[in-house]
Amino acid sequence: MVQQWCDRTRPSNNQQKTVMVPFTQRRNLRGLKQLTLTGHTLQLTTEVKYLGLTVDKGLTWKTQLKNVINKAYRAFWTCKGTFG
Repeated sequence: MVQQWCDRTRPSNNQQKTVMVPFTQRRNLRGLKQLTLTGHTLQLTTEVKYLGLTVDKGLTWKTQLKNVINKAYRAFWTCKGTFG
């Protein structure tokens, strides 16, 4: 269905950035089939970054929160180093 939509609308997509994230709590993903889009096999990953938001397969937001906290720490220490 996605392939038909891509053929009809002709969006530009970067094959190196196009990945598949199975949003599931299952640990065993052995039965999951490899998907192809425009003739390229999609890489299976556990998280993806989209518009600055990191989404993981379990939708737990742990990675996103860790990234935001680290960014805040860096900003704090930069300000502390600058202003004393």
